[in-house]
Amino acid sequence: MASAVVIVTTKNIVHAVFLHLLALSCIGGLYILLLAEFIAAVQILVYAGAVTIMILFSLMLTKARGGISVALDNQQRGLAFLAALGFLIILLVFLLSKDWKVSKEALHFSKVSLAHFGEILFSSYVLPFEMISILLLAALVGVIVLARKEE
Repeated sequence: MASAVVIVTTKNIVHAVFLHLLALSCIGGLYILLLAEFIAAVQILVYAGAVTIMILFSLMLTKARGGISVALDNQQRGLAFLAALGFLIILLVFLLSKDWKVSKEALHFSKVSLAHFGEILFSSYVLPFEMISILLLAALVGVIVLARKEE
């Protein structure tokens, strides 16, 4: 969580990207602690790896000045802090007011195999999977086209 705070407070965009990598990797570590190894692997490979590389490529393609500190702040930092604090209070009130009953079946869950997951993904959900891949490819091509227009 500390890296997430430093992401939004740093003035160097390249440092923010690498702190973003650290924050997403820590989320993958949380998934490992929750015994969700596949989700942890996807988190680290896709989000921490691929998304961070995509952000770095977009910084390079748009010729952003990474080493120069630019003031991206405005005078609403206090208001943003109050809004975040209000959201935290509402979230805590909601979470603590519920009676979180856990069924006995949920405690003895059966582990879903990766083979079964892959079979479902590439049979029942193959169309949404391919649509997302085409959308991501179109976004990447769009970034390259927008970055190369200036030349």
